[in-house]
Amino acid sequence: DGTRIKPTVLVDGKKAAQIMIISGTDKGGLTFDTWQSNLRFASALQYAGDRMYPGLLRPLNIAAARYNMHFTTGSLLFEVGSDVNTLDEALRSAELMGSIMLDVLKGQDVK
Repeated sequence: DGTRIKPTVLVDGKKAAQIMIISGTDKGGLTFDTWQSNLRFASALQYAGDRMYPGLLRPLNIAAARYNMHFTTGSLLFEVGSDVNTLDEALRSAELMGSIMLDVLKGQDVK
């Protein structure tokens, strides 16, 4: 019907665009030997993000496609907001996602 959605969340009083993590699989019929490893990484990010910044991450999208994620283990796609979100909201989300990734990659407990 033409309705445009602006997925945002308040984090520490500032608006941030919601982020969806997309993890591909080999279900589309193409070879993708490391998809399960990528999915484990995506799940760890999702779990940490949900605990650190509730509402920032939309539900994990497990896709029946590779999206070139098969080239490097740990490759994922991040969809930040929509075309309606502002640049400031997207930049805030990128900063928050960076904090999530840092904690997960360092193997630290999340807040």
